[in-house]
Amino acid sequence: MYLNGQGVKASPDKAFNAFQAAADRGDITSQCWLGLMYENGTGTSQDMAQAVKWYETSAQRGDLIAAPAMTALGRLYESGKVCARNTGTAIGWYRKAAATGEKGCHRRVAAAGRRYGHQALTCRGLPQQRADSGPALGKPFWARMTVLAVP
Repeated sequence: MYLNGQGVKASPDKAFNAFQAAADRGDITSQCWLGLMYENGTGTSQDMAQAVKWYETSAQRGDLIAAPAMTALGRLYESGKVCARNTGTAIGWYRKAAATGEKGCHRRVAAAGRRYGHQALTCRGLPQQRADSGPALGKPFWARMTVLAVP
């Protein structure tokens, strides 16, 4: 709401505070949003250690709702933003996200495999997203996160 100015004046600071409160209560979607806000310095100063902390906290649940945090961790390790580039750890996070059935993560696993010469790295054996997953879950994960945003 405050992040995008939906019905109110956009305020990254208020959005950050709302996500922080919800994340502290255990809301994994808000935990992932906090990771993103720390990563980009939106509503707070940029802090990669805090970004990783919140992404990891969100990813601990290990299900489809946690897939965005897992993918974000993979992206950070692949890019080297957190530490020296670690493609093995990145691919591990992408595979965990893909194992939840998240459609977009399957593409990341395959693309990472092609980029880093892991020809045997495929998504065979990983669950595919269910066709009956409903309107919100049928969207790409970042679009879903706006549906599941802070109350």
